[in-house]
Amino acid sequence: MKEFDKNIEIDFLIKELISSNERIDNNMEIPNDYDEKRKLLRALMNTQTPVQLSNEFYEIQDRILSEETANKELVLDTDIESINQSKHR
Repeated sequence: MKEFDKNIEIDFLIKELISSNERIDNNMEIPNDYDEKRKLLRALMNTQTPVQLSNEFYEIQDRILSEETANKELVLDTDIESINQSKHR
């Protein structure tokens, strides 16, 4: 996914969450920087009351979160030594 596409998609998610929450000002300023947008999106997700959003919202959310997960260096549980294993070294 191109950076430009990610910005358009995250803007869509932010606007959808803002419009679905009556406690948030619909004229809230959305940052230009992607990392700042991501922080705002997380904050909005954490404060969102349960509500059904559009299928497009969930598809885009899944795509963004899946890409972020794929780009992380995750540690597998099999790579973590137990306390007993580390004592015997």
